[in-house]
Amino acid sequence: MTTATHNAHDTTPARVLCVAFALREQTWKLGCTTGHGPKPRERGCAARTQARLLPEVAQAKQRLG
Repeated sequence: MTTATHNAHDTTPARVLCVAFALREQTWKLGCTTGHGPKPRERGCAARTQARLLPEVAQAKQRLG
């Protein structure tokens, strides 16, 4: 059994990119944000165009830091 360690002195906030998908029959919508404060970055594309999703996530990571 392994035990995770926790450093109580580390106060550096971790940056997290939150991603949400709305998958419909004809269109897909992707929303990205870094938390509760900023307005989500929203992008849409035709349904089942998976080649478009990874570049959109990469752009969101770059843009939102």
